[in-house]
Amino acid sequence: MVYKQKLLQKSVLLCLIILFFAPSFATFKILFQSIFELEGWQSVFFNRAYQHSLYLSLFTGIASFFIALLWAFMVIGFYFQHNHLKKLGRIIPKMLALPHAAFAIGFLYLIAPSGWLLRLFSPWATGFEYPPDWTTSQDPYGISLIIILAAKETPFLIWTGLTLLHQTDFQASLRQQFLIAQTLGYSSKASYWKIIVPQLAAKLLWPFLAVWAYSLTVVDMALIMGPTNPPTLAIQSWSLLQDADLHKNHEGIVLAFILGLLIVLIAGIFYLLSQTLHWRHLLLGGPYLTTKTHLPITSYLFKWSGLQKLQSVGFAVFSLQFIYILLLLILLIASFSGVWSFPNLWPQELSWLAWQSLADNFDSSLNTFYLAMGSAFTALIISIVWLEIAPVSLDQKVRPFILVSLVLPPLLWVIGLHQLSLWLKIKSYFFAVYLSHSLMALPYVLISLSPAYQHFDRRWAIVTASLGHSFIGFVLKVKWPLLKSAVVRSFAVGFAVSVAQYLPTVYLGAGRINSLSTEAIALSASGQRSLSSTYALVLCGFVFFMFYLSEQLAQPRKFKS
Repeated sequence: MVYKQKLLQKSVLLCLIILFFAPSFATFKILFQSIFELEGWQSVFFNRAYQHSLYLSLFTGIASFFIALLWAFMVIGFYFQHNHLKKLGRIIPKMLALPHAAFAIGFLYLIAPSGWLLRLFSPWATGFEYPPDWTTSQDPYGISLIIILAAKETPFLIWTGLTLLHQTDFQASLRQQFLIAQTLGYSSKASYWKIIVPQLAAKLLWPFLAVWAYSLTVVDMALIMGPTNPPTLAIQSWSLLQDADLHKNHEGIVLAFILGLLIVLIAGIFYLLSQTLHWRHLLLGGPYLTTKTHLPITSYLFKWSGLQKLQSVGFAVFSLQFIYILLLLILLIASFSGVWSFPNLWPQELSWLAWQSLADNFDSSLNTFYLAMGSAFTALIISIVWLEIAPVSLDQKVRPFILVSLVLPPLLWVIGLHQLSLWLKIKSYFFAVYLSHSLMALPYVLISLSPAYQHFDRRWAIVTASLGHSFIGFVLKVKWPLLKSAVVRSFAVGFAVSVAQYLPTVYLGAGRINSLSTEAIALSASGQRSLSSTYALVLCGFVFFMFYLSEQLAQPRKFKS
């Protein structure tokens, strides 16, 4: 009987490992088939538009990454110094719940020449009676894209930092070091930047890499806010991959490969520099061989930003919350707008036409809901099974292949998923999209669920076994009820990831599967303000509702005394 159980366990582990490796294998197979096509490389190197697109991608990616990094550390620092990390933990999930596409659409209607921000100051301050001929979105330098990328990735970095700070032992150690630094004469801010930031940064390499990869290869937000003449290299690659010409497809894969190479190359350079004593000190701070005391580069950026002149970095906290609240307000107003001429701050007429149109196209909402529920549930089941039966040593070896989708360019990952669906001979477009959403949500769900499993007290299993209960009884009646909070929150994370998916839905669905995300992005390009706002708002509503429901289900049971 024991032999059969071990055989079953090994069989399940083997199936899961194949599932984890299959998308990566398919991606690299397609990649190596295309990068040796000389015609594709020749077209790339002799096209000057691609060179300019590469510069744009590097500029927007690097700038948004470092702004998000600095912004996140300032926000964490504010709450850490005031000992309000639990309050921050309640705020950040609400920001994460706002999908990328909805965020970009709201920001577009905020800063557009006829947007709400300029209406607020017109005509009494600007003198404008008509929208000015300004390029505020899709500017040639990608400034607007940098702003929205930084504002959207900052909550993710804060959330990953909070997961570390919520570990009791680690937070207690940091608190003790923080107090010791203050007793040695350092200010609260200097103690934070010299003691806390280096230790957090050293443990957040995977989240840093994920944000860096997304910033360099973003497609959905770049379609709405990015430069267009020429666009970023990711948009160039995406348009070529959708072309019916096979040669153009190879060209698009080459561009995606270049982006992936840049991600690894630049991340590798920073990692190697961080391992040398001098550069590690400059990048992260920490001990130094000389008697001089220096702060890390992040602290100098903090000083140069001018924020140290404020009473606190509360401005960084306020601005982040204000942006998200304002964008939701704009989407809500725009969704009911009828006639809304410039420079009126509010619509002259309210209309339900956009909501009626959404109701008539109810298939998009149903597709989004079914895909999100199915993929989140699938990713959760796979994660639970893996965490239950995989040995720690095996988990550490396989985990990088599970997380590869976080750092690979989304374009390459989607190509691999498409190839995988062809190998499996999946004829249903809906099932192909569902499979891709499940594999995209899997790493996020696994990351969310892992800390709870890793810190689960194993003595509960010993106590349950001593009382004569089986392993199944222990899991169903003791372990999973104790982990209920982490399980339902992880499900909400998977649901949110699926709702936000654009590339897999378009590419594997071949345009036949519509979702709220694909419709919202398409409508934002058409200039239909009320309709695109309505789709974006419902997109937010789905995720907000799931996060709210998960928080309610995660509450511990209350027993009557």
